[in-house]
Amino acid sequence: METTVEPDLLLCISPDNRMLHVGPAAEVLPHVALSAAVDPKARAVQRPAPLEVYDVTGRRVAPAELQRLAEAGGRRARKAPAGFGDPDRFVPVQRPARESKRVLLRRIYASLDFAQAYLTEHPEAGNQGPSIPAATEVPRPVGTYEEVLQALAAQLAPLDPDVQSNRGNWFHNLWHAANGTS
Repeated sequence: METTVEPDLLLCISPDNRMLHVGPAAEVLPHVALSAAVDPKARAVQRPAPLEVYDVTGRRVAPAELQRLAEAGGRRARKAPAGFGDPDRFVPVQRPARESKRVLLRRIYASLDFAQAYLTEHPEAGNQGPSIPAATEVPRPVGTYEEVLQALAAQLAPLDPDVQSNRGNWFHNLWHAANGTS
């Protein structure tokens, strides 16, 4: 069975591979920009690590392009918060270039390993809701880089910054808990 991959999927990953968000540009970019904004009243004890952004071809996306990508696309784009040029939110790009998809897959799997280690040490982070057994394993999609992005986007959805920036399903919440940004 062939997987249909959304052409506007983005991988947002920290340089240390400890934070990961994946989704369509119009959803993931406003979400991560809002998540990176520090609210002095928020419970988060630390600021999220700045993110690197890659498209489905493995091209590193410069922060200067992010606002346009956040507001483009076939979906009704949300107005993204300012701050895409902030080096504390998005790692600056000296020369936009393609990264090997094999390298990006290794980074994704390293990130999933990090999340699994946190879940193993903190089983309560797998809470999926009342009457649903707690998750004990993080999703581990296999396939090409594009197929893995599509599978992770489905697992991490929805990314709705209008609800709460650091809240979502158990898998999404796991990343924020593991990074102290929940």
